[in-house]
Amino acid sequence: MAVITSVQEASAISFPNVVIASDPEIAVSEAIRRLRNTGVPESAVIGIDPGDEPGIAVVANGIVEAVYRVPLSQASKIVERIQQTYPKILVRIGNGARLTSTHLANALISRGVAVEFVDESGTSPYLGKGTAGIAISDIVAAINIAYTHGTPRDIKTCSLRRVKSGGFKRGPESSLKVEQQFRESLPKG
Repeated sequence: MAVITSVQEASAISFPNVVIASDPEIAVSEAIRRLRNTGVPESAVIGIDPGDEPGIAVVANGIVEAVYRVPLSQASKIVERIQQTYPKILVRIGNGARLTSTHLANALISRGVAVEFVDESGTSPYLGKGTAGIAISDIVAAINIAYTHGTPRDIKTCSLRRVKSGGFKRGPESSLKVEQQFRESLPKG
């Protein structure tokens, strides 16, 4: 067993596994690690099922440690938060929503995060109609993406440029412009 408590109450608890909770999510993960007698893993893989509300999964030592489903504008912040726990991360992004996945990849790569694109065919189970089914499907897809090896990417290999037809085409020419547009679209703060 483990006890999760605040800094103020920690000294009053005489128990072998006391976890001080400054962030509830991190505290729960720490309590689980103590119960398993493992420390913080040196690395983690983050799977992202891109979309307007991406599913995000954190896998360390082969175990799913956390899952999220957040608005796209918060996805990059979640990855930053995860980086505070794990010294080394690899982000695997599904290739289904090309523009979204490319923008997210460029933002992460520009911060030095290793990124792979994963073929996300067959990663999303059908769980019925409605918001709950879609949300769970996005999270399951993110878990499957985290477990699937992908193709490493850098700014040059995951940029998009507009072509005459009005669509997008891969190419290194506009990678900095795409990255700049994406950064400008993120909320300030």
